[in-house]
Amino acid sequence: MIISSPPVPIFVAVLVTLQVVIAIAHAIPANCSRTCSGHDGRPSPSIQYPFGFSPGCPIQLNCTPDGNASIGGFPVLAITSDTITVTIVAQCDRPISIVQRLYGPHFAPTSKNAILLNNCSSRSSVACPLPSAMARTHFESICAGGTNSSMSCYSEQGRNSTAEFIDLKGLRGLKCQYLLSGILAESISNDSMSLDVQMIQLGWWLDGDCKCDKKAACRNISAPDKRRGFRCRCRDGYVGDGFADGIGCHKGKLELIINFFINDSL
Repeated sequence: MIISSPPVPIFVAVLVTLQVVIAIAHAIPANCSRTCSGHDGRPSPSIQYPFGFSPGCPIQLNCTPDGNASIGGFPVLAITSDTITVTIVAQCDRPISIVQRLYGPHFAPTSKNAILLNNCSSRSSVACPLPSAMARTHFESICAGGTNSSMSCYSEQGRNSTAEFIDLKGLRGLKCQYLLSGILAESISNDSMSLDVQMIQLGWWLDGDCKCDKKAACRNISAPDKRRGFRCRCRDGYVGDGFADGIGCHKGKLELIINFFINDSL
């Protein structure tokens, strides 16, 4: 089992040149700002559709004063073609109402998460897995001796094995006062698991039926509240965001900005 804490985010921009020439035929919405400027006024590298930093973007992120991205007040560590990973630093007295910020019009916590809570008046009939005694001790020690030291945990494991997202109604059913943190559990092999503590993974989607480039694969998403959603991904041999309203998918010479968050303790 591998247990890790959130890395210190150091922003590194890498320019990758692919060996064929393209013409981008699809325009990104003009009212969607895809860069974030910090105190120094220097814009960050552009992020890919459907993300951006203004109300005209399909999925709007917030721009922090230091030029980094956040969502719902939580720092963004990584964005992939399926997920957004955020840091949720352990805090004993964070009001449970803040959990609503993890549920947006186009994103929600995936079922790979375990949500850690404090001072719950109702106990779940299905135990939430904290696979490591070390992980449990880590969180319990943070609030030790305080009035908010009764830790509970919520996950979809044992409740709904087919669920793609954490059920907000079920989570609220524990009647907890405080949102402590989260654990992201991902399988490495049949008998090995990676635990990322103080992190939560959000799945994202766009509403409606598939609207992808012809060279992209579409995945239908059963979003919370039974809404229909979709994501696009370019097929092998093509690059781009995959969306018909984005840059689509292309073979050619394409300059991509790839964002890495690395741990400066390495």
